[in-house]
Amino acid sequence: MKTIRASSAGYPCNRKIWYEVNGYQCEQGENRNYEVGTALEPKIVEFLQRQGWAVDYNPGSQDAKIKLTYDLPGGQLEGHYDCFMSKGEMRNVLADIKTMNERAFRLWKQEGTLKGKPQYADQVHVYAGLALRAGYTVEHLAIVGFNKNNSEMYIDIFDYDPARFEAICKRSQEILNAETAPVEGCKRESWSCKYCDFADMCELSTVSNQMSEAVSDDVVQTTD
Repeated sequence: MKTIRASSAGYPCNRKIWYEVNGYQCEQGENRNYEVGTALEPKIVEFLQRQGWAVDYNPGSQDAKIKLTYDLPGGQLEGHYDCFMSKGEMRNVLADIKTMNERAFRLWKQEGTLKGKPQYADQVHVYAGLALRAGYTVEHLAIVGFNKNNSEMYIDIFDYDPARFEAICKRSQEILNAETAPVEGCKRESWSCKYCDFADMCELSTVSNQMSEAVSDDVVQTTD
């Protein structure tokens, strides 16, 4: 079955997602950022617990034990959420853990997830939408950011928006049922092409050779 993962659902280019769900193969190099982020997750969960959070952790990233799915015409959405957290009156917070470098962390903390990292907001909205349909209780969403440079941790908590999840489902359905790689809905921003595994085969790619090293350092850990 064609599957769109939660970590891909918020990517700004429809073509990248279409290539993924239709089984196109790309040459993927070693992703040390991903491996480091996955290795740090249990320690970040421990830090949350030290701060008084009760954490129901779903370890294993894409191999996590708990996997949620939601059928759509033409395929499905799938996600492996990181954890649920509760502390005092703030309960049933569905959270995703992101490890970031200094620059990415500061920008995200300053702008917030909804404005600065909408793809992260989409990711946790997919988790929440799937979890609610599976009978879970979700009261809030959160991104737990961890600065790999100095170990600073910050939690951005925001509300679940049902309309946002429905919009994600609509977009996903259109991608799943597209017979050819779509042209509409592809924001071909320089960073999205830069980090797209299918840039070499996409005739619409606008990968720039003039992107600064600082921008290249903004890669963060993203998992299902």
